[in-house]
Amino acid sequence: MNMPYTNDADELQVINPGPPVTLDYMPVPFKPYKSAYNELQAKFNMYLGVSVALLTTALALAFAEDLFSADALRPPLSYRLRNK
Repeated sequence: MNMPYTNDADELQVINPGPPVTLDYMPVPFKPYKSAYNELQAKFNMYLGVSVALLTTALALAFAEDLFSADALRPPLSYRLRNK
């Protein structure tokens, strides 16, 4: 049985059968940093804007449907205002 590691009281040996990883396997950038940063920032800003809009819509609908029982948490209204 080939175990990926052995754990004795004295040592921990990790068996790694793969080739050694060197800096030759590191990715080489092919775009200037500023243009790649601007593209990614625009995409992430769009994600942020859409998510804030969806959250606002969901909370507005929840309050409109009284899912949080906001009326039950408020103090009672005046008797004169109850029948309106």
